Amino acid sequence: MKPKKLDGDVNMAGYSTTQPSVGYLPDRPTILYFSSNRPGGMGGFDIWYTILYEVKTPSQCVNLGTPVNTTGNEITPFYDNNSGRLYFSSDWHLGFGGYDVFCSIGQRDSWQEPFNLGSTLNSPANDLYFTVNSASKSGYLTSNRRGSYFITDNTCCNDI
Repeated sequence: MKPKKLDGDVNMAGYSTTQPSVGYLPDRPTILYFSSNRPGGMGGFDIWYTILYEVKTPSQCVNLGTPVNTTGNEITPFYDNNSGRLYFSSDWHLGFGGYDVFCSIGQRDSWQEPFNLGSTLNSPANDLYFTVNSASKSGYLTSNRRGSYFITDNTCCNDI
């Protein structure tokens, strides 16, 4: 099937809508989390969602608000349906430097205070795109921490 651009206000002209992550609500509609710098946010890039109904028509986009979003940047959302946890990276919430991976428990419009996943996962560099397989208790992230492959300097590029 050929990809189709979503209708509605998901792809707002003049702004970035990026880093999509698909989840499912308890009553089974599909929810699409994404990062955007569109108007109506709290600052920088925020995490937003839209609900995709049976015909894949998106609802109006909604900002997750506090406590997830801040005046900084919240990016690379990943929602684990099995645990009800939203993982994302932030350069504002208290961290170790750069972007750190955080977790907030909840769904849709109800989120607990995010917590940093700690120094065994996060580094002083940018730690992004965290995903987890809760069944196998494994996951992946990308980072430009020391030891990553680089082209121009030792923090230029992200590795898995």
